[in-house]
Amino acid sequence: FGDDDVPVDYVVVGTGINADVDPAELDVDRPTTTLRAEIDDVDRERLAERYRESLVERCAAVETDDGFASLLDEWRERAVTLGSTVTVRRRGAGDVTGLARDVSARGGLLVETEDGTVELTEGEASRVRSASE
Repeated sequence: FGDDDVPVDYVVVGTGINADVDPAELDVDRPTTTLRAEIDDVDRERLAERYRESLVERCAAVETDDGFASLLDEWRERAVTLGSTVTVRRRGAGDVTGLARDVSARGGLLVETEDGTVELTEGEASRVRSASE
């Protein structure tokens, strides 16, 4: 996390899963879907259980000698922000806006700004939408 001398005791991961809801009920300004729309009935308890199991498996993969490299290619394939203009809001530091170019070997988002490429390992990234989106 930028300072290898700082121990990490825990990590809080916040995600949202559009599960058992009709997509038409979502108040969003872009196309979206839900698990119910894609696969029909959703057992939310089973979904949470499988999500947790998958997350634990991914964490175990990162804790091997290969580290984050074992997940890097898959992450790049699925990272919808890569190639997009993003703004990253950082705690205690200024926002960074630029083109999301890649993911570093340690999991940082590489953002190309007017001043050069910045590796961001924390913050909240949002895609900047063009007027046509």
